Amino acid sequence: MSREVLKSHIWSLLAPVASRRSSVAVGWWGEVGIGKSHLAKEVLRGLSCRILSVQADIAFSRLLELLGKPGLPTPQTPQQQAQTLSRVLWENAPLVLHLEDFQELLPERLELWNRLAAHLQEGRGVGLLTTGRRVALPNIQAQRLQPLSEDEQRQVLSEVAGSALPEAAVAWLLERARGNPLFALEYFRWLSRQGALWNDGQQWRWRVPGEEGVPPSLEGLVSQVLRQPLSIPQQQEVLAARALLPASVETKLWAEVAGLEYGQLEVVRSELEAQSVLRGSDFSHPLFTQVVQNSVPISQKRVLAARAAPRLLNAESPEAILLGALLVSLADYSPNQAFEQLSLAAKRLQRLDRWVEAAQVLAKATENATGLERGRVALQAAEGLRQSDLAEALRLARIAYQDNPGPETLLLLAELLVLNGQPGAAENAVARLSQRELETQWIPRLIGLRVQQTAFAEALELWKNHPQIHTTAPALTRRDVAWAMMQFGELENAQALLQAALDSELSGRERALLLGAQAYLEILKGRPMIAVQSASGAISLLGSDTPRDLARAYEFRAMAREHLGRFAEAAADSEQALRLRGQLGDHWGVAQAQISLATVLIELAQYERAEELLMGSQSLYARAEAREPLIVCHCQLAYLYLEWPASHSATLALKHAQTAVQLAQEGASPVNLNLALAHLAWAEARFGDPRQALHYAQQATQVAFDMGQPESVALETFARAVALETLGQKDSALEAYTQAVQMLMQSGVANAERFALEIDRLQGDEASATRRLGRFVQQGHVHAACLARRYFSLPEELQETPTALELRVLGPVRVLKEGQPVRLHSSQSRAFLAHLLEARLTRREEVSDLELFDRFWPHLSENKAKVAAKQLVYRLRAVLGPGAVIRTPRGYALGEMASDAEQFLQTQNPDLWRGPYLEDIQDLTDLEETPDAPGSDMPAMLYHALQLKAQTLLDNDPKAALRLGRILMQADPYNRSAVLLTCRALHKLGNRRDLAKVYAQAKERLLEVGEHLPDHWQGLLKSS
Repeated sequence: MSREVLKSHIWSLLAPVASRRSSVAVGWWGEVGIGKSHLAKEVLRGLSCRILSVQADIAFSRLLELLGKPGLPTPQTPQQQAQTLSRVLWENAPLVLHLEDFQELLPERLELWNRLAAHLQEGRGVGLLTTGRRVALPNIQAQRLQPLSEDEQRQVLSEVAGSALPEAAVAWLLERARGNPLFALEYFRWLSRQGALWNDGQQWRWRVPGEEGVPPSLEGLVSQVLRQPLSIPQQQEVLAARALLPASVETKLWAEVAGLEYGQLEVVRSELEAQSVLRGSDFSHPLFTQVVQNSVPISQKRVLAARAAPRLLNAESPEAILLGALLVSLADYSPNQAFEQLSLAAKRLQRLDRWVEAAQVLAKATENATGLERGRVALQAAEGLRQSDLAEALRLARIAYQDNPGPETLLLLAELLVLNGQPGAAENAVARLSQRELETQWIPRLIGLRVQQTAFAEALELWKNHPQIHTTAPALTRRDVAWAMMQFGELENAQALLQAALDSELSGRERALLLGAQAYLEILKGRPMIAVQSASGAISLLGSDTPRDLARAYEFRAMAREHLGRFAEAAADSEQALRLRGQLGDHWGVAQAQISLATVLIELAQYERAEELLMGSQSLYARAEAREPLIVCHCQLAYLYLEWPASHSATLALKHAQTAVQLAQEGASPVNLNLALAHLAWAEARFGDPRQALHYAQQATQVAFDMGQPESVALETFARAVALETLGQKDSALEAYTQAVQMLMQSGVANAERFALEIDRLQGDEASATRRLGRFVQQGHVHAACLARRYFSLPEELQETPTALELRVLGPVRVLKEGQPVRLHSSQSRAFLAHLLEARLTRREEVSDLELFDRFWPHLSENKAKVAAKQLVYRLRAVLGPGAVIRTPRGYALGEMASDAEQFLQTQNPDLWRGPYLEDIQDLTDLEETPDAPGSDMPAMLYHALQLKAQTLLDNDPKAALRLGRILMQADPYNRSAVLLTCRALHKLGNRRDLAKVYAQAKERLLEVGEHLPDHWQGLLKSS
């Protein structure tokens, strides 16, 4: 029952008291801080009769005095007192007597209140309201007060703060308050005193407190509540045992650990629940657990641990096994006994596929082992914890190397040193390896280490110098080599290596890591839609036991979604990556994740949060003297202040841009020097000296030319445009703006249209800005939409028209209008719409007239082709509506029309595929004659995404994978990967007859193009 419902219910029972229509005894009870007194005040405030609030243990004579009967003799027995008090109360009617702190009362006083409640039923106009930590008496209608809901807690915090708190701070408070309003308020005050939550005069700011502490006021309050039960032996034993056991515990186990019979435990548990110490079999609040644990003597803990450990180690729950392993060190076992128990526990967890927990148990086991045995166990534990606890994994790796020095332990130590931000120490470790020790078996591990160290050239050299491992290298080594190739622009080689690895038999984690690398490759190739599919596939294959890999996969998907301009989705992925990095204690990863998240938050107009994240990363990089990432961070801060219309933006934009240039000129990569100079040029043009801005823009351009990248000068060209406009050179500024926007669009920058707004502003083109605003709103580009509204005073809300048209291209081409098929007059019309869709899928604003003429009417003159195009568009609009095809400045674009292709790329739903892409108009989509036509690689992109999806379905849904494999083979009969996928699916389904038939046909087809497959399908599956 919610607070509001309970309040209304109690008020409805008490309201008739005021009109002398009835008498009633009601109340509620609950743990300390749950809001009992506050709720009572709210209920009583609405009653139109006298209210008397007193402590439940008030002296009887004092109560008579307050009721206007001083000097009245006090009866001897509770029964006589109840009779006297009821008569006095009726004389004062209408009246509600509120008894507070209804706990720790003597039996005689409890009997008085219970008998009084019974006597009140004999008259009218008196109400009895009881509140306290103890369960009410039989004659009083009372309910246990439930914790606040999340919405109620948020309201409490908002009221005390006076304005909205950061969402991360609210989440932190909710996790610890657990619905207790007093605890929420005390934690809020404690955070403020710790400097973790503060108001800068404009809004609340937040950072995670350095240490996980407890407000002293709450610790004292809970200790006071527990004082009495902890002083009673049986209750103390029950509480101590409960504090030691896992969250979900069987009553039988609880009784055994407490040293009681089952029935005895139930009696004690009921009494503790009546005191609001327990809620069912759990503590009323996690703080009770902590206070009980701190109050139990170590000698008693050892006894309880000795009882609990063997029982927990043999439990079915992984959580119970892990807790039992942790209790082993507390119990009084010999080192040999402890090591044996912990080793058995680790094996049980491994059989349950709980590898991280098993590694945690093995880490404890190292405390009870020596010599080679300790080194072996430490090595296992370090390998298991590298995903979840870097610091502990590094500690264990040092133990493993100390006890068992060799290439395996040394390479693991070096890898973990890199991950912990100690590259110098890692290199020193690798230097200890002798050439004799660097046998072939360790080369793949060393390649992986070099990639971790970003020593990509050395990684590739190792690969090229050891051709003997090219066919036997693990899949993840191929991933590492492909990653190194990407850094040098060897994208096709990287693609071939990744595809070969993906075609082999893989574990779920291996496939996920390869898909992550594939996602990054697709981003580099300018195919972010496919990158999203690859990263999503990786995420679906990874679990909570590999948080580092999962964080990386989220980062790849965030990067791809950012490239697509899907900023809200990118922010959600970046939030996940940041959360996982934080849980890992990966400070460097957190800093980078904060920059990535801040980048998209700026585009969502969440400037304050972006500022907070960037300042946090800047602080870490500055302390570590990490020059390169610090330059990037200062540039991103400059960009924030250049775009954020705040009073302090001008000063801070210049400050951060100047700092970035100073750092870059002291010695940095040319890429970051170019970046810093471009931002300083923009900042000077906007807020400083436009002539200096032109100077810095020229310097940035020269750096780009020196790097051999003259095309990467879009930002400095934009800065030059701002400076020229400030100097009053409007025509030159317009030309520069246009050049910059063209460069940004050609580079695939997601927010390129935001910069195009400057052209609209300079030309006063409100119509163009309004069209852009519609796209910004539709795409969720909040910052750009804010700029458009600010430049032209455009309305907040735009008239939206629902999309009633759908173009289906994943199979035979069909057009649906309001869900019903529409018959088009020719296949050329369908191909025309499909071509416009391909342009939209590749984020092109239009298809030029000349491209359409060459594509659809290559044998007509330009004038005749123009007429043919107009006639085709006229017929399409007549059937589908005027918004189906839009005329653009230089050509045409697809209008308000949804598509199954876009839906598939967003949802990965394989059911959208009805057959090969554009199945019934293949003759009109053959682009061999125009291989450079924009968008001509769209079929390959879609098929690649489909193949990735099919691969993820192989294990769990081979039937669906088979259907997709057949579509892929139909689309490209010579696609060896599609053949392998289809054969694997048939093999998993146990369909040997069809498998043999499909393989024989594929083998014959591939032989036509000179590609040889093994004689039998078994050879293909085995070789892959």
